[in-house]
Amino acid sequence: FDVSNLFTLDLNDNNLEGTLSASIGDLTNLTFFQIDNNQLTGEIPDTFGGLVTLDEATFEGNNFSGAMPSSICQIGMSTLQGDCAQCDPV
Repeated sequence: FDVSNLFTLDLNDNNLEGTLSASIGDLTNLTFFQIDNNQLTGEIPDTFGGLVTLDEATFEGNNFSGAMPSSICQIGMSTLQGDCAQCDPV
């Protein structure tokens, strides 16, 4: 599959388990990402910070650890929600 022009990825409520791959950063045209209410663990990859077109991302209802990577906080999204979606002031 060619996902280079993928703009929207909604994976809410799919009972997904495991961790998010750093290759998520390869989806360079992504503007909308939701992965709420799954069973994901680990840290949110820093590669999200390279998704400069990303405008909305939600990570709620998972078991992520660690803080939101600072690279994500610097994108300037209109919506960032999740159990670890606290961005420190820059």
